[in-house]
Amino acid sequence: MIEWFKSFDQRKLLIRLLAFLILFNFGWNYAQERVGVDFYNYWLASKILADGGVRQFYDGPSYPALALKYFRAAREEGGRRLAAAQFWSPSIGTSSTPLFYAITGLFWSGDYESDYRRLQNISLVLFFLAIVVLSRICGYETGVVELGIAGAMTQFQPFLLDIKVCNVNRIIFAWLVFYLVVSRGARESPMRQVLGASLLVGAFLFKPILVFVVLLIAWTRIVRCRWKQLGFEVLGAAVAVIIAIIAAILKFGSAFVWVEWLEMGGYVFNNTPVSKGNWGLVPLYRELWGFDLSSYAAPCFLALSAVSLWLRARFLKIEREPEDLLALSLGLLTYMLSARLCWSHYYTLALIPLLLILRPELEQSKIWRAIRLGVGLLAGLLLSAKPVDDWLNLAIHESWGVYMCCGSFVLFILVLTETLKSNTAIAARNISSSLTKSRSDCQVAKDRPLGDGKIGHP
Repeated sequence: MIEWFKSFDQRKLLIRLLAFLILFNFGWNYAQERVGVDFYNYWLASKILADGGVRQFYDGPSYPALALKYFRAAREEGGRRLAAAQFWSPSIGTSSTPLFYAITGLFWSGDYESDYRRLQNISLVLFFLAIVVLSRICGYETGVVELGIAGAMTQFQPFLLDIKVCNVNRIIFAWLVFYLVVSRGARESPMRQVLGASLLVGAFLFKPILVFVVLLIAWTRIVRCRWKQLGFEVLGAAVAVIIAIIAAILKFGSAFVWVEWLEMGGYVFNNTPVSKGNWGLVPLYRELWGFDLSSYAAPCFLALSAVSLWLRARFLKIEREPEDLLALSLGLLTYMLSARLCWSHYYTLALIPLLLILRPELEQSKIWRAIRLGVGLLAGLLLSAKPVDDWLNLAIHESWGVYMCCGSFVLFILVLTETLKSNTAIAARNISSSLTKSRSDCQVAKDRPLGDGKIGHP
């Protein structure tokens, strides 16, 4: 038994098991004290679909009689369902994509309590497994990292808010990590290229906040001239679109429901106030200082991301492993810093670029590693919001949102620097080698004896 425990792999397994128990126990207890207002919203939407209660699904707010009917049903059941219904009453919110309702509807039994617990359990388990896998991708070797993350999650407000409202960002987190696993080594496997693109575009059609992730990962293929790989990935994207259309037909009876969702989406994106938890940089800046950044933020942050990836491809001819991870991180942060709608729990996904920045990098100098670690931890604290707010106690409207925006901006700068650091080092080496070669050539010319009868004799 002692020899078994001394085994390094077995110790890591035990530490990870302890980390899982800490995370799951805390998350489960925290979930039991909440009502899950977002869960009620899309659980009710799926129930309305099953009951055949509406003709135009994305016109839910115009059905007050239907809303009243389901509110009465919630009042009869009481408990968590009634508390969530009171939050939404008298409206019915239908803002997610058709693919979202088609997939989530597969897991509902019709019983609110059991469905709520099922989704919370699935989300917590998938989130922890994704943390373990992402830690390996980023190069963390020991299970102590997962233990530290499990402890940190008890204070990480985006994660807690996702549990509180029972949204699906923990599932999206796992979905993206699964994509990274599939995409590793995809250059040698057309099948992995098709599957990876299907997963990524499917995630985008499930949750459109990944729009910049899709664009930047496609951009990395273009700047490296991987046209064959891009072709297979376009095929994978087409497969995802076809599946989304078929799912809409099976769930709603028509593929045109996607058009209805697009028409409704503009209203939701442009009319969600900061007070409801819309804590993106653009809405917060408009609320606090009265200036609309929406026309400038997306082009600016997207251009910075695209240029940094182009420079990386230009100078770094041998692709390093985390390039898709870099593009994915930049895409997530670009959305958080430029979208008109960015719910507070979306910042759960910022954990991906945060783990990228805090990863061990032995090739870097000790000074840069210390700076990267220190600033990365600062970004993590800002994203956590509450610990910083308790410490500073600033009288700022929607202060948690301000801290999360600042954390995501700091993280964006760090990921940009991480993308460019290899370019800078390589460019410096190229310049240095060129100067050295020039000095050597000058020295040879200087040392060559004159009048030696060779070509070039003055």
